[in-house]
Amino acid sequence: MGKHFFFRGDVHSARWIVDSIKEGKLLDKEDYFRYECAGEGIKRIEFGKGKVPYTMTEAIKIFEIGLANASRSRGATFWQEVERSSIIPKRTSDSMR
Repeated sequence: MGKHFFFRGDVHSARWIVDSIKEGKLLDKEDYFRYECAGEGIKRIEFGKGKVPYTMTEAIKIFEIGLANASRSRGATFWQEVERSSIIPKRTSDSMR
């Protein structure tokens, strides 16, 4: 696999996402810190409908956007607005939704 399948950065327990969903808000991720990955990297997670897997950072940002706009985030129009704003570059509204 090429390097484009990997990313560098802090690694947090996936439990952080699960616990945040249960609480209905993003919890402090530092409580779930595991280690810093500065070497070859960690495999990207398989998230979304697109052909290129999302990074953990992208997945978390989408989660934040969806939570902050809970009443609108179920609709395609909302995600089209997010795509046009380029908050998550090179990601389609369909794959973020």
